[in-house]
Amino acid sequence: MSDGLAFLSPVSPCRHRVVARTLEHLAAVFHDAHAVRARLSAGNPVIYEFHEYAGSGAQGDLVVAICTLSPGKIGREFYMTRGHFHDPARFAEVYYVHRGKGLLLMQSLAGHFVWSAMEPGAILYVPPDYFHRTVNVGDEPLVFFGVYSGETDHDYAQVPAETWLAKIVVEVDGKACVVDNPRRIATDRAEPSALR
Repeated sequence: MSDGLAFLSPVSPCRHRVVARTLEHLAAVFHDAHAVRARLSAGNPVIYEFHEYAGSGAQGDLVVAICTLSPGKIGREFYMTRGHFHDPARFAEVYYVHRGKGLLLMQSLAGHFVWSAMEPGAILYVPPDYFHRTVNVGDEPLVFFGVYSGETDHDYAQVPAETWLAKIVVEVDGKACVVDNPRRIATDRAEPSALR
């Protein structure tokens, strides 16, 4: 699933790790539990896979990740990554979109929510202290690079992503729309925002 992309480091060897996330891994993240069960009864698809390349772990090292997020939906909700904070959270990340069409959803611990379009050639900045998740709203794989500090890792446990993130991305009348998360504990209501 790496889309034929390879990461090269001619100066020093890098540790290479491959992680695949299936629907079974992400079942709790999708809001339509009935649609999750129905899809799992037909098989357990890989939703996304990432190749991570890390240096020696010395101070100042960077980690490069290549993520491939498959197209598809569970019910009306588009395939997405699990989403995470960084640990420690003081580190930012930069994405470069290679292929596909998607959205980057971000939310701070203080509750500030924002999203950005992901299209080929786009460079996106994830600030420190922001939870971030990607969503594939196209009909081909969404392939993007992430670069972040080797002094941080992914924190999946700080918040329950299925009920904490303010918005989800669903299909409404044939279009991808950012709408209120129906499972959010505390929410401010807003009209669906259709994508261009």
